[in-house]
Formats: sequence, C-alpha cells, structure tokens
Amino acid sequence: MLRLERVGLSYGRGAEVLKDVDFELQRGSFCFLTGASGAGKSSLLKLAFMALHPSRGRIKLFDQDITRVSRRQLPFLRRRIGVVFQDFRLLDHLTTFENVALPLRVAGKLPRNYERDVRDLLDWVGLAKQADSYPPVLSGGEQQRAAIARAVISKPELLLADEPTGNVDPILARRLIRLFAELNKLGTTVLLATHDMNLLKHVRAPVLHLENGALQQRH
Repeated sequence: MLRLERVGLSYGRGAEVLKDVDFELQRGSFCFLTGASGAGKSSLLKLAFMALHPSRGRIKLFDQDITRVSRRQLPFLRRRIGVVFQDFRLLDHLTTFENVALPLRVAGKLPRNYERDVRDLLDWVGLAKQADSYPPVLSGGEQQRAAIARAVISKPELLLADEPTGNVDPILARRLIRLFAELNKLGTTVLLATHDMNLLKHVRAPVLHLENGALQQRH
C-alpha cells in the first residue's frame, strides 16, 4: 500500500525533519505512528498524502512512485485516501452534513443514495444534532469529529489520521478507535499518528516510533 525508501525531508535550508525513513505499510494493515510533538509525524503523513514532496528518497503508493507522478494525477490518487489533519480543513460555507458527504458528492453519488449513511455516521460520532450547523459554530472537538466522519464516509483504501482523538474525551476516543478498527476490518489500511499511548491498548497493531527524525518499529 505504502512504501518509503530512504526518505529525507527538510524545510528550506533547515536541518532534516525526517532522516532516511524506511518502512512498508501492507495493504489491509493497521499501524500506529508515535513520537513526541515535533518528531515529524505530521510531516510523514503529509508526504504519504502527497501534500509535501520529499527532499530525497522514494515513496510508492498504490504501486506508483508518487515522487514522479504529474500534478494532474494527484487528485485521482488522493480520492483513494481518507485523511484527518490537525487543522481539520472543513469548508465553512458547507454544513456539517455537507462537509461529511463531500467525498461522496465528488465521486458522483446522488444524495438519495448516501443520506442515510451520512446521518448514521454523524450519529455514531455524536454529531447528529449538529448536522445542519456550519463549522465556525462547532467546538474544536466537534470539528475534529466532522473531519473524521468525512475521512471515513467513503471507506477509503488508505486512512491517514493525525492525532484524531486530540480534542475529545477518553470515552469518545475509544469509540473513534473502534470506528477505525471496524473500517480496517472492511479492508481500509490505517496509519494513525498519536502521542496518546492509551490508544495503543485498544487495538493490537504494530507501532512505528519517530525520534530525532528516525523511525523505529516498537512491536
């Protein structure tokens, strides 16, 4: 599904944030990515989503070398990925329902064919009452849950989640982890970045740890 080969990343002329990163994410797997704040977790996920370009090395995604694909190809590859960034990236002029349904609309599906699925998912993440609200009036935790729902609604081939439980309470965090685990059982490959070690207790999965720009596999 995803392979990084001796990948390095630096911003401008600064020191490398990621150094000689090598790892392979098997199709259908679930993997945690841990590390302290500033360790490079977000940068690694952005590389996988093609939002950043590595300074060196090679990245293969869906059996394609994404360091060489054209800009015209990027949107088509990204549609196969669900992503939760820490800044959420919700569209302020769309309601919560419309934000969550956006990947389905882009895929050409009709509202009558997806309305029930979207409302069921909003209920699961505790946003049923906020379906018609706009992002600016939502709390940080509510915006995060809306972003998660949008990322998983289309059952993507790959889910990249950056601190997806950072703004919710422990009970809801466990509920969201179960959602990711169920999605994984349906075939979605999951790479979840977190600094919350408690989450690792709820899913038995390999742990990749970033420290000083280097990647280590814990178990």
